Amino acid sequence: MSRRLALLLIPLWLFLSASRADAQEALQILDTVTGELAANDSHDYAVNGRSGEVVSFRVEAQSSGLDAALILTDSSGRVIAADDDRAYPDQLDPLLQAVTLPRADTYTLRVRSVGATSGSYTLTMTPGLAAAAYTGFGEGGWTASPEGSTIDVTPDRVILTAEGARLTRFATGEGLPQAADLYAQVDVIAVSSQSGTWAAGLTFRDSGSARYAFVVDHSGVWRFSLFDDSGERVIRDWSPHPAIVAGRTPFTLSVLAVGGSFDFFYDSTYIGSAVDDALNEAGDLGLMAVTPSALSTVNILTFANLIVTTPDGGNEAASSSPEGIFVSADGRAMVTALRRQFVAGADGEMSLNLPESSVQYNRAGVNLLGIGRGVRYSSFMLGFTATLTADPTGSAGCGIAFHALDETHYTLAYFNQEGAYGISRREGDLFAPGIVGALPDGGAQQHHLLIIASDNTLTLYIDGVHVGSQAETADDGSMSIAVVNFEPNTTTCQFDDLWVWAWE
Repeated sequence: MSRRLALLLIPLWLFLSASRADAQEALQILDTVTGELAANDSHDYAVNGRSGEVVSFRVEAQSSGLDAALILTDSSGRVIAADDDRAYPDQLDPLLQAVTLPRADTYTLRVRSVGATSGSYTLTMTPGLAAAAYTGFGEGGWTASPEGSTIDVTPDRVILTAEGARLTRFATGEGLPQAADLYAQVDVIAVSSQSGTWAAGLTFRDSGSARYAFVVDHSGVWRFSLFDDSGERVIRDWSPHPAIVAGRTPFTLSVLAVGGSFDFFYDSTYIGSAVDDALNEAGDLGLMAVTPSALSTVNILTFANLIVTTPDGGNEAASSSPEGIFVSADGRAMVTALRRQFVAGADGEMSLNLPESSVQYNRAGVNLLGIGRGVRYSSFMLGFTATLTADPTGSAGCGIAFHALDETHYTLAYFNQEGAYGISRREGDLFAPGIVGALPDGGAQQHHLLIIASDNTLTLYIDGVHVGSQAETADDGSMSIAVVNFEPNTTTCQFDDLWVWAWE
């Protein structure tokens, strides 16, 4: 077990054993609160979250003697995310970036001093990503297009007017900072429409000749498009969602853009995703007003409370630490969460989904059964639940082989009935030293495994706990489910909900 994992497990036990009945101060978006921690002390804060909402938390020690840790739990006490050190040993401040809240709930964020450290700190919660880029509309720097559009801008709001039939008008904040990866949200606080038909939107990555647009209309549906000199290319056509209330104002539009992956939110509730790679560079942010009616009309839209956040420290430093990732058995929920945290490839796809599979062998050794019809993977996320049935007097295990070149060259991740686990590369008749350890519940015969192969690194989670990482430079290879018999034994391994998300 790594030193960092050992340090993390001690605070987690203390966190979960502490009383949750203490009065909690409610955290508000963009508010910075201060606190003073004694040795082995902790402070709790309430976080009111919505289903699929994305939030970040950053703690900055104001005293050199403080080493703080963060943990976020739901109302049942289940750990959603945790972090001790942003980048041990250089940055000891904890950071939870782009945490996906799984449901509408009141969560508890606990800030704790590690060991005998103590001192003051600041805590900030931001929507989306962890670095607050800017708020408000600035002191001008907004232009309307096409020519003839009407726009009225103050630091607190933008009023955009579209007059005509089936027209689209844009307001672009050219003086604002630019970013390709960002979270942006804006309130639509008022709509005036002669015809009662309107659409309001948020645009981003605007290069002047092309832009993305996320739009919600009066009937309660949303769309995602690319606008360029040739017109509009619809990426995700009009889609309903129960969270969208037709015709109601005010409401909030939000988008999270990470590479070629985009998530959309209405009143902070997640309503859908899309993938597109046409615009990859940083660009301007903007607003959009539409008159959908075939008859000429005047639509006046008022926008307020613009907030933009960006990755903390840039994309290379944006990924959560392995211990800060909450592991879900739901493959799509897991992929969505890790895309947002810059862990999974945004341009990937769910390339394999096996609800149920099994393999049985009685001979000694690693016995493989190929899956995925021999498709070869390099960078991927892989999750499954395995159940082991074997003679208790023998020694047996279940696992998965990947990056396989043939039957004697592959990487194996497994657990056995004695409660041990491992991940190692086989080259011929030898297994190289790798990750090994013992599980807390040595008697359990069912475990959930998550493996992330990315940037020449393998990361292994068992039952939601990060158990280790190691370098892996193997080429593309196939996958197999495996029975691991350390001696002859009749062993059955049942695999449920096995999924693979792969990317280039």
